[in-house]
Amino acid sequence: MAKTNRLLTGRRSLAVICTILFLTFLDNTVVSVILSNIQSNLSAGVQALQWIVDAYMLAFAVLMLAGGTLGDILGRKKVLISG
Repeated sequence: MAKTNRLLTGRRSLAVICTILFLTFLDNTVVSVILSNIQSNLSAGVQALQWIVDAYMLAFAVLMLAGGTLGDILGRKKVLISG
């Protein structure tokens, strides 16, 4: 019975991690898709578009690291529920 519980817990953990990874990729894809609209509306060149993507990814990474640190300090469940 204990082995079955560990297996279910492992599968749930894997499902949660896969879902989070999918949402991260989806979020990054949205930025890539919207680049053509940004280019036409702002008359931005390739370098400006690279800066936009880099700035977005940097902000995303900083917030992910900050969220992870807060999760370690305050508890993952509290941070996840707080949004």
